Amino acid sequence: MPGGQDFLEVGELLTSELVGNAVLHSGMPGRLIQVFFDVDDTRLRIEVHDASEHPPAPRQPGATDGCGRGLLLVEALALKWGHSARTEGPGKVVWCECGPYPIGAAT
Repeated sequence: MPGGQDFLEVGELLTSELVGNAVLHSGMPGRLIQVFFDVDDTRLRIEVHDASEHPPAPRQPGATDGCGRGLLLVEALALKWGHSARTEGPGKVVWCECGPYPIGAAT
């Protein structure tokens, strides 16, 4: 039976990417960014709330671009991901779910 530690490696990376995107792209300096986690035996759900209403947009960065790969990593490592408007206050929620496996393991 999986435990919370089984989501650690992928969960840390996905959290870092989603929070980094919120900081870089929300365009709302000084606004609160909230992170929520929900875990059970089969998946970890990560939600990042920010004040921007602009949806996340995956892109295809060039070989020499220094950024632009975060959502590609999320797409590759998450079981599923998406976004929605916040139910309370302005902004959006970007979320993803991952399974209990380390990076590079067969799923």
